[in-house]
Amino acid sequence: MTVTATSGNGPVDVLLLTPPTTSAVNPAHHPRAIRSAGAYPPLGLACLAGELKAAGIAVRILDLKVQPRPFPTLTKTLQSLRPRVVGIGAMTLDLPAVSELSARVRQALPDSLIVVGGPCLEDYPEEVLTRLGQIDLCVRGEGELTFREVVERYLAGSTVEGLAGTVFRDHERRVRRAPERPLVERLDSLARPAYHLIDFARYAPAVARGSRYATMYTTRGCPFRCTYCHRQSWLTSVRNHSPERVAEDVRHLISDLGVEEIKFYDETFTLDRRWVLDLCARLGELQASVPWEIRTRPELLDQKLVGALKAAGCYRVCIGVEGGSEERLRRMGRPVPLDAVRTAFRLAHEAGLSTLAFFMLGFPGDSRQDYRDVRRLLAELGPTWVVLAITTAYANTAIYQELLASGRLTRDVWRDFTLGRCSTVEVADVTFDGLDYPRRELEAMVKRAYVGYYLGWRPALRILREVRSVRQLGSFARLALGLGQTMFEPWGSQG
Repeated sequence: MTVTATSGNGPVDVLLLTPPTTSAVNPAHHPRAIRSAGAYPPLGLACLAGELKAAGIAVRILDLKVQPRPFPTLTKTLQSLRPRVVGIGAMTLDLPAVSELSARVRQALPDSLIVVGGPCLEDYPEEVLTRLGQIDLCVRGEGELTFREVVERYLAGSTVEGLAGTVFRDHERRVRRAPERPLVERLDSLARPAYHLIDFARYAPAVARGSRYATMYTTRGCPFRCTYCHRQSWLTSVRNHSPERVAEDVRHLISDLGVEEIKFYDETFTLDRRWVLDLCARLGELQASVPWEIRTRPELLDQKLVGALKAAGCYRVCIGVEGGSEERLRRMGRPVPLDAVRTAFRLAHEAGLSTLAFFMLGFPGDSRQDYRDVRRLLAELGPTWVVLAITTAYANTAIYQELLASGRLTRDVWRDFTLGRCSTVEVADVTFDGLDYPRRELEAMVKRAYVGYYLGWRPALRILREVRSVRQLGSFARLALGLGQTMFEPWGSQG
């Protein structure tokens, strides 16, 4: 077994891959808008690689989503690295690309172990392995410890059949699910993600300030039960890294790897107020600081917290608003007072923070009045940026189960997609008619809301105030062009 991880071109034990950009349409967002927003670093693969590196296993990461010619690049890399284990991390909508990718890997490396993990295993784990005939094993849930055990056993010549946290084929080639692996209780017990295996120069999302952009998770789990959230059925146990660990990882990214901006990718960063204040104090002590941003809920912000975030280097707060009325928010399973929403944005703006507001249109039971409520509240809040999504019934969400139980869906379309029985999920199957409008109008409603907001002089001025470089101005211009083109393309267009 090789002793150290590597980012060079010599042989390695493990190669971790992301599939190329998927051709499947995400019903919630226009595909061109997704591409215009830019790519994010493969943080999940870096977490796996960190555990392998700590065990003395040589590993490499190849993100095919940012490769201009991904498959020729892959072929050359496989020939050079000759990995004994290939791990592929994927979302559910990536499965068509994973199918082609795994076939190419198998052709090049007929004797290697091919493992798939990631969010694509959340809902239909057995179906993933059933579909992907070239795959040997699937890793479910929190993958660091499971994948490390799989790799260690395989490299040692032992069986990997039946390990906790996996889906496997038994000796009769039947697909079986092994017992669950317990969640990691102490996140600090996990190795630091192998950030050094990521080429951060390739990542600078359109709304970022820095040109070397990193993402981090400081917590896992969410206590809330939003009915549209595809994470609501798993990882409900909330666990934190210690503030000391987070601050040290931030220092490593900045001082050792030259990262210029960080996004804390936690769903609800400010869930534990005391923890956030402690972390902000530690981040404020770092001599080398970079801008960073968070995501949270409006009712979990207050004046002291906002002030601490700003003082520690936070420059943007991304806030999930989602609805324009309290009645609508209650229907969504997130009963948040609108006064708390207004206060959160007011405090952020008074502190000089940029804001990004998330809203959803087309929720079950909506009327045109709900659409008007969203646009009214959006104009009132005045965020720097807004993301508008069409409500989509993803697998294993409460609203999807309602579709199946009511008979509106006569088949489990997400399961069929996972099995490869259809190449895309039909938008009409997983979006909703309004009480007084048909679902086919939702696309035009989203476009009108974007145009109505961003063409105002105040939003344009807020965005221009964010510009810190010529590169950033160019990124904003490309984003505006991409969003503008979506106004003239149907949702199903691949652009």
